[in-house]
Amino acid sequence: MKPRPRTPPAGGRKGASMSPSIRRWLSWALLAALLLDAGGLYLAGRASPGPAQAGYGLALAAGETPQGFARALEPRPFIFPADHGPHPAFQTEWWYYTGNLQTADGRRFGYQLTLFRRALAPEAPARASAFAANQIYFAHLALTDVEGRRHLAFERFSRGAAGLAGAQGDPFRVWIEDWSAQALDGEG
Repeated sequence: MKPRPRTPPAGGRKGASMSPSIRRWLSWALLAALLLDAGGLYLAGRASPGPAQAGYGLALAAGETPQGFARALEPRPFIFPADHGPHPAFQTEWWYYTGNLQTADGRRFGYQLTLFRRALAPEAPARASAFAANQIYFAHLALTDVEGRRHLAFERFSRGAAGLAGAQGDPFRVWIEDWSAQALDGEG
């Protein structure tokens, strides 16, 4: 009888990693769990939840907009450059960039960058910590090398506190740790 090969420990030898699709699924599952947990912890710390907080965790799990957040129900005038930036009254928003690039020698690439802001609760927590936050930011960057037939994807997740992640309208800037999108001139 042959001995069975020993399975390397997680994070062990080269080649013992998860597939990108499993890693991506686990990342989203972890993010969902963190959002639900953080929302529940925030609400649990409130003395008496009012109607705006009632059922918050269930609404978040169901993908609904909980009470206390603005809703885009009708058109409104845009004011630039401020409207390039965040709208904290709304629970979710994103900045989306896509394009095609070509090198001088004709090699083609496609890219997609999306930065998301998601509020965990309508108001910031009343805590003195610089890490207290009611916003979470996450981003996805994808790059396709057409000739090389390769597709690469990267992600970032961070809280909107302590300078780790955030957004501003004038001048425009959205950042998550060392990733950012920002205006190149003074007009946002």
